[in-house]
Amino acid sequence: MEIEVIITCVGYGDFLAVTLPETKRWFTAITVLTAPEDLETIALAKREGVSLYITSVWRENGARFNKAAAINSFLDERNLDGTDSWVLLLDADILFQTDLHRDVAALDPQGLYSIKRRMCDTEKEWLELRAGRRRVDELPLYVPAVVNGKVWKHRPTSNPAALCGYLQLWHATKAVGSKRMPASSNAASYDVLFAFSFPDALRSFIEGREVLHLGPRKTNWDGRVSPRWTPSATGRLLPLVWSR
Repeated sequence: MEIEVIITCVGYGDFLAVTLPETKRWFTAITVLTAPEDLETIALAKREGVSLYITSVWRENGARFNKAAAINSFLDERNLDGTDSWVLLLDADILFQTDLHRDVAALDPQGLYSIKRRMCDTEKEWLELRAGRRRVDELPLYVPAVVNGKVWKHRPTSNPAALCGYLQLWHATKAVGSKRMPASSNAASYDVLFAFSFPDALRSFIEGREVLHLGPRKTNWDGRVSPRWTPSATGRLLPLVWSR
């Protein structure tokens, strides 16, 4: 059983310099999706020895940032349909420090899964984590709240799991939801629409696992506009203190 990791990265090379070496500790089949103009990401992926998929579809046909089209283009070319592979879709700013292979063996292949994330919004917080002056579990845990049967005030659901595209995991063949990402002009809604192609009962968080989200939230849906982190903050990572 293979876990095929797809990391989307356009303009996030500073974060990818931290997250990619960690992701490589846990997975062997990794592809970075980027744009031809993102020379930093291309060079980093080559240096780390992972696969590259370079496409220009991110901003074609007037799209602000068509992340869905880039993912679909790769999935069409890779053609995992009919295989026993799982697809793990990650954003470049997600720090992954856990082995999923045992978890996947126990999951329902019809479902869609995610992992809860801690939010490290600022470079200052990140440097405190790296220096051991702060634990990861001291940072806020973000899960969309269900209020009056809705998330974000307008999406009816009783289940907030796996709605956000920072991390989504599904079986390439047996998952009951959509096989490709719904059309979207930017990165703000394709993931939610994809998640809602699965029934509420088949969307779950993997219990006992957490990831760390680096950088500000709800900022870069049309592509990277947030300030870059300095090289001193994004060098090789020492083990973080996740909990007491």
